[in-house]
Amino acid sequence: MVKVSTSTPLAAGARAPLAGHAHATRYRGASAGLLLPLLAVLSGACAINERDIETWKGTVKGPGKIVAVLQSERYALPLRSQAALALVEVDRSDIDGVVELNHALQTLPEARRSVVLGALVPRLVEVLRAGHKPDEEVSAVDRALQVRAKDAAYMLVNETPAADRAVLVEAMTGWYAADFDRRALAGNHSVEQVMRRLGPESAMDFVEAMRSDMPAAALVKATQLIAEVGNEDARKKAATKLVALFKEMSSEAYMKRLEGRVKEQVERTGGDTSEARIKSIAKLNQVAFVIDGALGAMKHVSSHEPVRSFLKELAFSDATGDEAQEMRKQALASLANQLTESSVEPLLALATNEAQPSAVRDLAFDRLADLRSLQAVEALWPLVESASDNRVRWRAAEIALASGGTKGVPTFFDKLPDGPSVGYTEDELEMYVTRLVQLSPSPKSEVIKQLRSPKWFNRVIALRFLAREGSKEQLAAVERLTNDAAKPRGDYWDPELTVGKIAKGAVAELKSRTEEPKS
Repeated sequence: MVKVSTSTPLAAGARAPLAGHAHATRYRGASAGLLLPLLAVLSGACAINERDIETWKGTVKGPGKIVAVLQSERYALPLRSQAALALVEVDRSDIDGVVELNHALQTLPEARRSVVLGALVPRLVEVLRAGHKPDEEVSAVDRALQVRAKDAAYMLVNETPAADRAVLVEAMTGWYAADFDRRALAGNHSVEQVMRRLGPESAMDFVEAMRSDMPAAALVKATQLIAEVGNEDARKKAATKLVALFKEMSSEAYMKRLEGRVKEQVERTGGDTSEARIKSIAKLNQVAFVIDGALGAMKHVSSHEPVRSFLKELAFSDATGDEAQEMRKQALASLANQLTESSVEPLLALATNEAQPSAVRDLAFDRLADLRSLQAVEALWPLVESASDNRVRWRAAEIALASGGTKGVPTFFDKLPDGPSVGYTEDELEMYVTRLVQLSPSPKSEVIKQLRSPKWFNRVIALRFLAREGSKEQLAAVERLTNDAAKPRGDYWDPELTVGKIAKGAVAELKSRTEEPKS
């Protein structure tokens, strides 16, 4: 048998020359530049077999010859599919075999390309299915090959014959599912790119990738992608899976497994393996997995049962302690825009409970704000009138303003409490001004009335609103307050400041906005 002798093998263990070398650049993109001369050379060979292709993977001109075999109908289909896989197997610094494979296939007529793809897909599937187990059970060489096979599958999946596409998709999603967190960013294409190309059919398989031992960030990302790419059935399945994972992570059996893993890791580093320390570390890990992982992921499917009911149960439970409060915070955060008016009373109970951390109370107010409900507004006005905590008052007032709209502005000014012991910070009043400015239609006519209010803070709100939204017609009314000697009452005000000085600032701003520029 005559062998082609133009190849220059690389030394054992050596890598091919870099693409910057002149002789290397001659075959980079071999499917275009070297195809015709290589076909001529190959046509003179008595026989070419798999051993030749294996040899060519490590020679300077070898990749171009492999491309020529792949593209030529002179060779049997099994050999051509072997050539195609060989480009995936190439692990060199001077050439990207997956890119070369794609270029080579794109130059083939559609019918011939489909034939080669039909023969290549089972080989790619075999490589990917060998990775349907965690990375630690796969050799470094095989891991690298699987990543290249995944990248090849990503580029070719939409051109794969329909009969083979489902098998290739299953092999890719199964490969990711086996070790999602370590493979999500592997190769030239991330799991997000892959899922978006594969479409909704892949999301259901990715639900299987959700496991209790995944890092929290990986579980959240997997759920996010399922929610964004998957169909309704995939999202519902993910919701059910997350509740099951939460319960598994909260179990005694899960804690025992964590303690075992923690002990192994500590022993390897020669650290303290006392039972108390191991239990403490395991508990910290469990809380992180539960709160940042399972509960954090639930926000992406919180519109689906059983997640929504489960989050409500956590948010409104009577449980106490630091861990329960952290779970309550995460549950309230994940319930954004998912509650109804039936939750007004329990939300108010949380928001006004001084025993709750401020973060929990703020989240309860946020969920009340989501509702934009008249029922919620009516329940909030008494808080505005009577709250001993300034923060509760201003959160209740701003939500009532935002939810009640312009019609609620007179009630807002009426409900703000006054008295020798009642104070307002400058920030609180500024927040009210901002909310009033945002209302549509503008509440300007009602605000103007407040320039004559007996309440100093109502006059300050009106002055600062008109400084931003007023016109020349209001200038005289604002100027009348420049001699107002009332002093603001509350924390952090300048002791020399008066309502009159605030009026002077408003006059200056109003003039600046409304006066015609000088020519």
